[in-house]
Amino acid sequence: APAYNPSNNSLFLTGHDWYQLVGEISIPAVVNSHDPKELNRAELLQSLSDITEGRMNQVGESGAEMGGCKLGGLIVVSDKILGTSYVYYDASGSAELSHFISTTDLAQGADINGFYSIGTKGAGFVAGYMCIIPLSWQSLFGGDALTGQGCLAIISRTSYGPSVTSFNLNDIGRKIPANGTMLVGYPSSHPTLGQWGNSTTVNPNFNMATSVNGVVFPDNFGSILFFGSTGMGVPLYGIGTKDSTLHGTDVPDTDGKVKYAYDPANSSKGCHAFPYSYYVWAYRAADLAEVYSGKMRPWEIIPYATWELELPFAAENGSRGIGGTAYDKENNLLYISQLRADNNSPIIHVFMVRK
Repeated sequence: APAYNPSNNSLFLTGHDWYQLVGEISIPAVVNSHDPKELNRAELLQSLSDITEGRMNQVGESGAEMGGCKLGGLIVVSDKILGTSYVYYDASGSAELSHFISTTDLAQGADINGFYSIGTKGAGFVAGYMCIIPLSWQSLFGGDALTGQGCLAIISRTSYGPSVTSFNLNDIGRKIPANGTMLVGYPSSHPTLGQWGNSTTVNPNFNMATSVNGVVFPDNFGSILFFGSTGMGVPLYGIGTKDSTLHGTDVPDTDGKVKYAYDPANSSKGCHAFPYSYYVWAYRAADLAEVYSGKMRPWEIIPYATWELELPFAAENGSRGIGGTAYDKENNLLYISQLRADNNSPIIHVFMVRK
């Protein structure tokens, strides 16, 4: 969950998955190389700390504790950080709260406000990635920022593909819940991009191995870009194996209830669709404006283009993971965090957004 800090030309970044701590790093001179050893290493500007001050799990009804939460997204607004927390495995779909506010001074204590809810669709649609809406589009979207979430475990509580809701930053903590309008979203009743249970057809736009981890709305462009990863093979729920001859066969002593899935990148029991690719979903901003005006529904619009995102470093065993995205609007720079690209460390890729 990276976030660009314009006042310091730096990035806030979530650390190791086990701890969900946030630190601030410098942005060194960019090097164009396919050798990680030639890249400049970011310096730590603020040490990793718990930005939620022990409250990351307080996203249930009226702030009740729900275990297994993770930070979903961060954005910097002036001297504040707006963040989200989501339940990794919300079997009951009962998480209601999602957003919190802290200061950019990570050493300062007792400065968290939240958690708060946005809209009425549930935290599974909003408790993730965020971005600012360009000024020229804010009245057409009914807000100045976008927040979204999708493709989580327990898919019925979230979106079957990319999702965003528009809201006003000043409403967070002042209106409960803050007003929000879902502009893109595919609930279980309208899985336009594809069914989660599909195990016969290649469909990279959405399958049981799809993950959406970032959204960017570049200034002076008419596109909204979602970033993540997806399976490029036929999906299958089962136990991963490096032996391709076992694919689709029964795992011993399971009475035929569990299958093997060929997946050299993931040996666990779960969702597979090997091989995997970094992926981009591109939507027309004008289509989202049609949803806000009531002329279309959030699940009626689809990407005008999708494509595989080629990155110069291969993650271990063919796994693919995007940690998130951040955007520097003054310089039109897009930052993408590629997980495990240098052993266990991420590499931050910098793209110039241009026509």
